[in-house]
Amino acid sequence: MRYLHISRNMDRYIDRLRMRGRQGALAASQYLEIIECIRQAKWRSDVINCKRTKKGEYRLKNCIKYDLGHGYRLVTVKDGHNLFITFVGSHDQTDRWIETHRYDCFCEDDSLYFSEIIDTEAINTTDEPAEPLPPKSTLESDEYEQQLIAKVDEAVLKMVFPGLYR
Repeated sequence: MRYLHISRNMDRYIDRLRMRGRQGALAASQYLEIIECIRQAKWRSDVINCKRTKKGEYRLKNCIKYDLGHGYRLVTVKDGHNLFITFVGSHDQTDRWIETHRYDCFCEDDSLYFSEIIDTEAINTTDEPAEPLPPKSTLESDEYEQQLIAKVDEAVLKMVFPGLYR
């Protein structure tokens, strides 16, 4: 990702969350934490990877939903080098938003979004060596699943499935 596009309505969505009490305020802070990781290009951060919903979203092409806790969701859409932050709200509000916008076209010059460049230099200034890009077939599969599989080693498998190793 090189460009971040945030909906011009996002401040209103966040204010609506905060008015719903403590749980809404927690969801709003989760949103801010995810956005900050995206702005700093921390793609391997647990904040980004662990908050994704389990089933994903298939009604909207290239959609990634995040679970903000207590029934709140964040909807993002990838399009090439662009990431669109489209909506945040309750589970039911998110479902209605996706149904309403399922045929939308997300363009980088859309006036409905504020645009900014993602800080890719933050990646290059870390002490960690740069990892090569995975093969194209891996990119087409779910990146979240690939990252989870990479964290599982033989010791974890033996602990979880001890009967299979006897």
